Amino acid sequence: MRAIVGEQSLDAKIAYSTVEDIVGVVARAVEYEGEWPRVGGITGSQVTVAQLLELGKKIRGRPFDIEWVKEEDAQAGRARVSWLPPLDPQILSDVPKEQQEAFQTAIVTGTLVAVAAGAWETTDEWNQILPDYKFTSLEAFLKQVWESA
Repeated sequence: MRAIVGEQSLDAKIAYSTVEDIVGVVARAVEYEGEWPRVGGITGSQVTVAQLLELGKKIRGRPFDIEWVKEEDAQAGRARVSWLPPLDPQILSDVPKEQQEAFQTAIVTGTLVAVAAGAWETTDEWNQILPDYKFTSLEAFLKQVWESA
């Protein structure tokens, strides 16, 4: 399995929450009789990019083949990599190939810039209000996704 990673982003944090967990927290929040927080973050799991890569190695039994992107390249919208994550061909069947590649590059570079800037971190106000809620672990979620792929 391959990964595209920003050179300066190993310590950047990414939050993951399953749809089921978000639904579970929202259902409890609707019934919550206390005061709602002004900011209502939900965090299923939060890991650094380095921890995510290690978790992938643990689950899959081998490390990712990593291609590194320089921060200045990502910010300029350039991904100097040998591959880009594929897009669903049915969705983009009428879009010219060069536009598809431009879109793929924009997704990759936009994601790298956002992760490095902390945009994929979340707050955990609802986690604190509902401490007994058991979130799906990132490891369990990734095992399920990668085993079905």
